[in-house]
Amino acid sequence: MDNDADRYLRQAKACLEEAQRAIGVADKEAWLQLGEEWMAMAEKAQRENSHEH
Repeated sequence: MDNDADRYLRQAKACLEEAQRAIGVADKEAWLQLGEEWMAMAEKAQRENSHEH
């Protein structure tokens, strides 16, 4: 079963893919920002997971 960090990383990747497809600058920036937020959540989840073990 996937952990939170894996799910967050997949979401970040999906956002980056959407950013590549985006036509407008504002849309691209919004997808990139969202991807960065998912990545930060993934990193936090990885840190918390490593402290539990």
